[in-house]
Amino acid sequence: MRSRLVFGAALGLFATAVVVVALCLPVDKSRLLLDYVRVLVWPGVVVGLAVLFRSSIARLADRVRSAEVPGGKLEFFEQRLTEAVKAVEEAASEVQDTAADARYAVSTRDHEPGSRDDGLEAFAAGLRDLRRAAGNPSYRELARQAHYSASVLASAASGRSLPTLDVTRAYVAACGGDVDAWTRRWYRLHGEPHS
Repeated sequence: MRSRLVFGAALGLFATAVVVVALCLPVDKSRLLLDYVRVLVWPGVVVGLAVLFRSSIARLADRVRSAEVPGGKLEFFEQRLTEAVKAVEEAASEVQDTAADARYAVSTRDHEPGSRDDGLEAFAAGLRDLRRAAGNPSYRELARQAHYSASVLASAASGRSLPTLDVTRAYVAACGGDVDAWTRRWYRLHGEPHS
């Protein structure tokens, strides 16, 4: 409020000074000076108002995400930042998916066919196949639907250990698979009868 009063007083003093100078000059020069003032008054008022209300204008500008102008559409920083964050998250999810597949490849390299782990590996391979059949969504996307973390879901498909029944059911449901069939398969692998 105080800065607005100071600015208004300065503007009033400037206008008074221009009028006094115009009165002291010959008519042709004072007319030229007043013509300049008339031309510059609107830009000066706009700049003055922008300075006076800069905090209010800044708050309003923070709300604006884009603007249509004759030359096209302007999109502001926050929207680009959101898109960049989303792109980074997708890239991180792809890296996590690749890491899970690499862990599976390393774990199966040392495996002997016919061992007790064959069922577990086939189970994990089936989960990965189910994910591929669902369009190969990232584990982050699956996590949103399954309500388990991406790392838990990636671990379920790695073949290192049998995931819990709840994780298995959530993974299968998120991929659009037959939850009952996978529940029976889980019980067979776990060695418990399914009722």
